[in-house]
Order: sequence, then structure tokens, then C-alpha cells
Amino acid sequence: MSNSASLSFGVKQSMRFSREFGSGSAGAVSAKCGAGYHDSFKQPKVKGVCDVCGSSDLRRRADDNAESLRQRLMEYYKKTSPLIGYYHHAGKLFSVDGLAEIDDVAKSVARVLDGAKGA
Repeated sequence: MSNSASLSFGVKQSMRFSREFGSGSAGAVSAKCGAGYHDSFKQPKVKGVCDVCGSSDLRRRADDNAESLRQRLMEYYKKTSPLIGYYHHAGKLFSVDGLAEIDDVAKSVARVLDGAKGA
């Protein structure tokens, strides 16, 4: 196999969107140290206070909302979908289930990469 190939992680757009903004949740970053938090997945131990530096200046991106994410995903798919078709047609597209357990994803990626070395 040449150096030109693509590895596609199978994560459905609806699943990606619901994981990121399932309940309208978003993230914040400490303005002082840059530590990141998420309303659903990683909250500070004390609400509104950074675990790392103790700052109460947690900032949210203005575009950290469901509509902005939807627009970014649509732009991503618009720009990358032609590449998916190109590599699929060339027989150089390899898919991995990105929602599987982390160890399973790592093994699947390793199998694809090992197969690419031997080709």
C-alpha cells in the first residue's frame, strides 16, 4: 500500500452530536491555567471553581452551543465526504467503529495499520 490511505472512524453524526450536546451541555476553561471542564463529562469538584488553580474565572466559548456544533459538523462533512468516496473507490478506506471500547478501537486501528505495512 502506498502512503496514501484513509482511516475512517465510524461515529454517526447523531451520536456525536448527542454525546457533545445531548442535554444542551457545554464546556468551560479556566482563564488562569487553561484546565478544561464539561457540564456532562468533567465537572469541577466545586461548581464554578477550577480544580487545578482555584480560579473562579471559568470561561465558555461564545460558539459552544448546539447550533454552532451542528454548523461545524455540516461544514466538516461537506469538505471531507468527497475524500471518503475517493479513498473508498481506490480501495484505501478502512473503517473502525469509534464508539467501541477504547481497547477495541486501539486493536482495530493496529490491525488496519499492520495490514497497511504488509501491503
